[in-house]
Amino acid sequence: MRHILSFFLLALVAFSCDTTTNDEIVYVPEGPVFDTKFPITVLPTAEELQSDNTLFLQPIQDIIDATPSGEDLYINIFKFSQGTLRENILAAQRRGVNVHMILDSDEVNNYTAKVFQDSLTTFLRYNNYLDSKAINHNKYVLSSAISTSDSLRRNIVLSTSYNFTASDNSKYQDMLLVDNEFVYESFLHNFHQMIEVEEEQTLQHWNFLWVDNSEYKVGFLPKTSGADIIMDIFEETSPEAEVIIMNSKWEDDRPQLVSTLQRLLDQGTDLTIIAPPSRTDNLDKDWQNRLIEWDQTYDNFTLKWISSPSIHNKTIYINDGENSCVWTGAHNFRARSLRFNNESMLKVRDVEVVEAYQKWLLEIKN
Repeated sequence: MRHILSFFLLALVAFSCDTTTNDEIVYVPEGPVFDTKFPITVLPTAEELQSDNTLFLQPIQDIIDATPSGEDLYINIFKFSQGTLRENILAAQRRGVNVHMILDSDEVNNYTAKVFQDSLTTFLRYNNYLDSKAINHNKYVLSSAISTSDSLRRNIVLSTSYNFTASDNSKYQDMLLVDNEFVYESFLHNFHQMIEVEEEQTLQHWNFLWVDNSEYKVGFLPKTSGADIIMDIFEETSPEAEVIIMNSKWEDDRPQLVSTLQRLLDQGTDLTIIAPPSRTDNLDKDWQNRLIEWDQTYDNFTLKWISSPSIHNKTIYINDGENSCVWTGAHNFRARSLRFNNESMLKVRDVEVVEAYQKWLLEIKN
């Protein structure tokens, strides 16, 4: 009788503990989690840049660390010399993450290439041969999934103007993180396409296309021929719009860029340009003279010179009713950026993101 009673009690305890059905499987993360709500913008002020040198590095590390074993990380970067970030990536590979990297052939990357070339799932030292100054100027990280406290969050895209170098920590940069399948698949296609053209040496046949959905539009340069992409960007901008452009590199070798901005001014669009002065060697004399002339000629033009902190973001903000948006990515205003470099341009219509960029740029402008 005692044995029967003991068996009954054990069965009762087992039944009371096992109340989870197949529909109630609890997710238990295996390591660090990332619970911040998407989309995420990193848009620091000059004061924040002076007080914290991890503003851009930390989100990259957090995404890498929260990617669990069996998932994929894709990193496409121009410059990489941050030792702490190298350790995050190696740790991810060791715990079972499939890490894939495309790294530009710039000599600053030589040590990083030596560390990674035999350590990652995929490693490609990318040589853009279209011009002697052509580069892989991309700066993005993709994670197929990250761990949160209660689930896996998929299709993570981190797009930024930030190179993985210590010197980039103190510059004006922007960073955007989204969890969107359309954007993720678009960037992933670009990653695989770059590997293909490098292996087959067919970059000269690169076919530039815009891909679009309701909230995002993305294109991957180079665009080796045809009209300047700036014409697409401002094609529907109205006279009532407010436009703010903040870009780090200006060379007077893109006539359609000049004519498009001139058209905006002539039609009455409120245009602000935030740019580095020519003494920084990031804007040539012809552009400086033109911007000064516009400032003296047009009531609807505002010019803001910034030399410190250095400008490194490549941002276009358009406030235009239902057509309001932000363009971000890695694209500079010079011909080789358009015709030769591998670069990304991402248009975002998400209201939360647009408002964050508006607030940031207006603070810098004023």
